[in-house]
Amino acid sequence: MDDQITEIIARKFQGTASQQDLALLEQWLDAAAENRQEFEQLEQIWNKGAELFQLTTFNNGPAWEKVDHTIRKKEKRSAVFPIKRLAIAVGFLAAIFTAWYIWKSGDASMQLVKATNANQPVTLPDGSSVVLRKGTTIQYASRFNGSVRRVELKGEAWFQVQPDTQQPFLISTDHSTIKVLGTSFLVNATDEGDEVIVSTGKVSMAGKQKEGKQVILTAGQKALLSEGELLQEAVSDSNYLAWKTGILEFRNTPLPDVLDDLSDYYGLQLIIPDTLLPSFQQLNINARFLNQPVSEVLEELRLTTGLQTKDEAGRIIFFRN
Repeated sequence: MDDQITEIIARKFQGTASQQDLALLEQWLDAAAENRQEFEQLEQIWNKGAELFQLTTFNNGPAWEKVDHTIRKKEKRSAVFPIKRLAIAVGFLAAIFTAWYIWKSGDASMQLVKATNANQPVTLPDGSSVVLRKGTTIQYASRFNGSVRRVELKGEAWFQVQPDTQQPFLISTDHSTIKVLGTSFLVNATDEGDEVIVSTGKVSMAGKQKEGKQVILTAGQKALLSEGELLQEAVSDSNYLAWKTGILEFRNTPLPDVLDDLSDYYGLQLIIPDTLLPSFQQLNINARFLNQPVSEVLEELRLTTGLQTKDEAGRIIFFRN
């Protein structure tokens, strides 16, 4: 890696790279697999450092110049390869971010909320409302001081975001970044991928992987991100907020879809064996359940289908006598 590429990478990390810079960088990346591997490692280091200054604005340009100047002076005394110089510079800049974050934490400490035993409502510093599904974790600053309002999410949550065109609202998950100005929507962030369903307003979603696709969602649309693939489609499941509202409503809904929704709501596996499935695949269900225990729901399904149920290690199996 020569100094020109080093400087281009630095500008890319700072968000100041020109189209010509990016074209040269892409040529260098395509020239060898080792180049791309080195770049991705450096990008990870940079991103880790960048996470530390999300609470407010940080001018990283002068910081980089100071670090780069320091490293170049050291090079005069020892033969450090350019790639090592960049890695050291990025690591050192991350250390600057860390020190700066600790200094700022007295102004805006981080809040961590986990819905351990039940769904939990949360009011964010800007007045936005969040309902966490049981088992979900959210982290955010006690005050949104910077140019964006950023939260980190693991699990499933419903958001009602206060409008603010000057300070966009960002949700960061392991796989994607979701950006809104003011709207209501669901986010389900799992180990396998993310799902976003929009009820009102407009939301953008982009994968975090290199050259990640971005989609714009409006009311009644959803996006699914799995294995790096981002799909956009219309919402077909009317019960996606059942965990929040306690209401499950089915109108001419095929039985397999009913069982999927019930399984998600109650945290159980409701299964019709393959031998019975052809007979019941076209059976449509009309029912409404409001915070009812699973025993009552199963009784209604038994009456509707004529089937019986048995519990096998937490799995509810339907069978015919």
